[in-house]
Amino acid sequence: MEILTTFLTIFIILAIGFIAKRFNLLSANEGATINKVVVYLAMPFLVFRSLYDANMSLLPTLGKFPIIGFISAFLVGIVSYLLFVGMKLPDKQKYALLSVIIMGNTGFVGFPVVMGVYGVSGLVRAIFFNITDVLMMIVVYLIFVIKFGGEYKEVVKRIFSFPVLWGLIIGLLFNLYHIPIGTVGTNIINYLADITIPLIILSLGLSMNFKGFGKKFGLTLTGSVLKLFVYPFFAFFILKLFGITGFDNEIALIEAAMPSAMLSISYVMEFGLDVELTSDIIVFDTLLSLVTLPVLMTCL
Repeated sequence: MEILTTFLTIFIILAIGFIAKRFNLLSANEGATINKVVVYLAMPFLVFRSLYDANMSLLPTLGKFPIIGFISAFLVGIVSYLLFVGMKLPDKQKYALLSVIIMGNTGFVGFPVVMGVYGVSGLVRAIFFNITDVLMMIVVYLIFVIKFGGEYKEVVKRIFSFPVLWGLIIGLLFNLYHIPIGTVGTNIINYLADITIPLIILSLGLSMNFKGFGKKFGLTLTGSVLKLFVYPFFAFFILKLFGITGFDNEIALIEAAMPSAMLSISYVMEFGLDVELTSDIIVFDTLLSLVTLPVLMTCL
């Protein structure tokens, strides 16, 4: 029942965001502003709060999550690349597809889903798996720079300017060294952390765009299947290989099954790749995940 309630709540808030844009109450540009508020202000505080109070005895196990996610992304990336080479896809489509397959929305979709069903304990585990997509963000950008040209200093800049990563590092340090934050600090962190989940879902709804959707449905479906099914398939076996079981295994597998990252759009636009295909896959597999994720969570 908790799974159904969570996904129904997410779907309704998504719909509110989409309807608000449809009737010009809010625009896509305003959605982008909300997205910035989430990424640069709210989500880092949510991550900090979750890790500040976390049980650090979990660190040896949770520290394996980024490695597991990276290996899973690498394997599905290799399989996907070989498939696209066999399909003789042009580079603009091939690399656009790769970006949405190996970068998951473990934060913008994963955090609300895991928090809603499993609470703070699940969120802490989701945060560690989210490091995978911080790594893949760097890897994809580096691949694009090598393949299509660009500034290598941008790769370094993106590493050090990602707020969620700093929220994670500072949260861990404050926890490990028992640094007090006081009543005012606690209130500020709570206020900003508490707006994260609703704003994430609302911004997703505002970002939904069905214009021209379905023109490349074959490739859209291919990319979505690779992201939603093949990626977690690899993760399932790698989790077993690393000896991850129980609740840890459950959260990691759920995070591996998340849809494509919205960040792919900005990368694809920056390097002049297939924006329409990228957008179609993100919309399609995000909506499809509202079905696949509850099924997966029910089966676990």
